[in-house]
Amino acid sequence: MKIILPTDFLEIIKDKSLLLDTNFFIDAFLNPTEFGKFMNQLRENRIILLTLDVVRMEFLKGAPNDQKYKEKKNSLKKW
Repeated sequence: MKIILPTDFLEIIKDKSLLLDTNFFIDAFLNPTEFGKFMNQLRENRIILLTLDVVRMEFLKGAPNDQKYKEKKNSLKKW
């Protein structure tokens, strides 16, 4: 999966906050390499990442077993 951004996306949100939803975490969990690169771009542009506790709960709720739950929980710590 390649993350495609509008050409001015990073410039528009530079030094601002970005609210992340459940779909972001699902895609990041499934595509860690691409999202790792994207996260680095966000950090380089001093973009603050925000989410809600209910989003975290929804992301974790979708785990089919204890092992996947732990993997998902650990992935949240990266962001």
